[in-house]
Parts: sequence; C-alpha cells; structure tokens
Amino acid sequence: MPKPRAALRIVDHYAKPDLLAPGNRIISLRVPNSDLDRLFPESRVTSRQNDPPYYFELSGTSMAAPQVSGAVALMLELDPQVFR
Repeated sequence: MPKPRAALRIVDHYAKPDLLAPGNRIISLRVPNSDLDRLFPESRVTSRQNDPPYYFELSGTSMAAPQVSGAVALMLELDPQVFR
C-alpha cells in the first residue's frame, strides 16, 4: 500500500500547507541564571509545591519554532519530496 503524500499546493503564489503551532504560555525547561531567568523570575514554574522551579513559561515565536520543526521533520519523513 503506498504511503499518503502530504498535500502541497500553490495558493496566491505561496506554497501550502501552512503550519501553525501554539506559541502562547509554553512551558519548557528552565536554564538557571540565564538572562531570561534573571529578568523574568515570575515566569518560573514548579511542578510541586516545595520543588525548585525546573521549568519556565514563555510566549512567542521562539517557543513555537521547535514544534514547527518537529512537524516539518514528520512531513519530510513521510515524503522527502514534499517541499520540492
């Protein structure tokens, strides 16, 4: 049985599909003493009440980028020619 091909089409001179990823209030690993850690201590997140904060909550495109990269990797694994 052939593998399904990811749908790539041209609409208004732009290659599709568009990829969307959440980028608001994403929780990720915290880097202690980093610039962000020092500038935004209120963004630290703890997993349990008395645990030290191992995580950090941020928003923005930099938080969505890893998820988009993962989606593109899965698309390329399914069809290495998808963007050609």
